[in-house]
Amino acid sequence: MNRPEASSVFGRMAVRRRLGGAGRDGVGRGVQVGDEVTVDDRSNSEPGEPEPPETGPVEEPRRLPLVDGEPGEPKPQETGPVRASWRWLAGATALAVGALARVGLEVLGDVRRRLVEGLAVVVLAGVGLVWLVGGSWRPGYVFSDCNGCPKLVVVPAGEFMMGSPVTEEGRYDNEEPRRRVAVSSFALGQYEVTRDEYRAFVEATEHPVKGCWIVNLDGDETFALGREDEYTSWREPGFEQGSAHPAVCVSWNDAQAYVRWLSRETGKSYRLPSESEWEYAARGATTARSYWGDASSSQCGYANGVDAAAKRVYSDWTGAACDDAAVYTAVVGSYSANAFSLFDMLGNVWEWAEDCWHENYKGAPSDGTAWRGDDCGHRVLRGGSWYRAPGRLRSASRDGIPADERSFDVGFRVARTLDLMQEFRTWVAQVL
Repeated sequence: MNRPEASSVFGRMAVRRRLGGAGRDGVGRGVQVGDEVTVDDRSNSEPGEPEPPETGPVEEPRRLPLVDGEPGEPKPQETGPVRASWRWLAGATALAVGALARVGLEVLGDVRRRLVEGLAVVVLAGVGLVWLVGGSWRPGYVFSDCNGCPKLVVVPAGEFMMGSPVTEEGRYDNEEPRRRVAVSSFALGQYEVTRDEYRAFVEATEHPVKGCWIVNLDGDETFALGREDEYTSWREPGFEQGSAHPAVCVSWNDAQAYVRWLSRETGKSYRLPSESEWEYAARGATTARSYWGDASSSQCGYANGVDAAAKRVYSDWTGAACDDAAVYTAVVGSYSANAFSLFDMLGNVWEWAEDCWHENYKGAPSDGTAWRGDDCGHRVLRGGSWYRAPGRLRSASRDGIPADERSFDVGFRVARTLDLMQEFRTWVAQVL
């Protein structure tokens, strides 16, 4: 028996909590625009060195002729030895003051010179840092900000058509109207956040994690309704996981707490990706329904979704005509990456986006930023999961659930803003 999409995940519970999906009315069809995708792969130009300030010649003070008195005044009378003593004392005092002034100017000049030299070193080092960091932020560059931090990939700037055309198989009305979106370069987690990475956060912050919709396997041959267990968490989602599997039972609120903690630990700007950033990155400069093409039979080489492996355990499921040997979650990076060197963008676990939930794209921003307002009690999910049929493992597929809800097939990946000025300020603070 084919499993209807609207009754997946938690059966009747899924119909209650899932906002996206079949049967939801759209608000009209958008005009389909061409499917071209452009990527801006411009490298940073090398900044020039600051020119030294121009200094003119030092003007010598004009010396006036010495006179014994002003015109019209009587010349002072000679006073003998007393007058000579005062002249000697005045001369000595003048010489001493002059000497001290010269020493003071030399000292001040030395300090000034040292300050200028130090400032020049800082400026030149900063320029070098900007050049090195800017050069390393080339598209496809993989890096990590700390030992144990998620690996990140630099996603190039570019434009794409967001949403699905009316001819796409398996589409929903909430994926329209299509629109062109421009996305700035940013860094995105190369993999979904793993259990090991999430454990470090939970142990460091003592963040509360209990309460999750988990897999309910009561010995039945069919997949039973998920059940909400207030004592269960990401540690026991109802099926076996290893340390390199994606963390599940993570709410949007939990994911926000994680990126705030990671930002504090590293001094960098971590966050969740916007929905448009996520789709742009998932497509990887492709226009097909999935980044490997339109054929679901190719799914097993690129994504963990329902297929023959799952049907061997749950015979009533509908899946792809291929076999990846995984029934539940798989180790992150087990499948081929897309063109942007990102793994598991489709399948394995649903991933949170920053945006509030909207029923369609009418009025959505076109600059790649997160869309807030409307229903912020529900947040956007993207990518499908191991529990989903091929129709959900599409680049345009989207869903929404309450921001505080945890589920056995929901995880996340992090994004990071690339800010050269922040890098420079952080470096200066470390040097000083």
